[in-house]
Amino acid sequence: MNNDTTKLVFKGMSIFMLVISVISIIKAFSQYGMSLVVIIACLPVIFIAIMAYSGFQGNYDRCKKMAAVVLVLDAIGLVASGFSGSAILSVILAGIYLFLCIALNSKY
Repeated sequence: MNNDTTKLVFKGMSIFMLVISVISIIKAFSQYGMSLVVIIACLPVIFIAIMAYSGFQGNYDRCKKMAAVVLVLDAIGLVASGFSGSAILSVILAGIYLFLCIALNSKY
């Protein structure tokens, strides 16, 4: 993949991860109401928003660090959720996003 295609895939993944995260918060809110579970579910979304903003600015080094934090939080969520399908998808997406950040960061 050339650099422009990688950037396009990266931006698409950023938007896709934000949408998935917002949907998971809405599901948690509808299932548990305003509780500690919803507040904990907001933590990865905050990091994903910072990560996407950094990526759109072209700061791939900070984006790479945020992607690593999101990957760790998703792995913890994977174990806590009992290996549910949505948690597995989140870990896979976070891993792909981290590798895209590394690929874009190493080209500069």
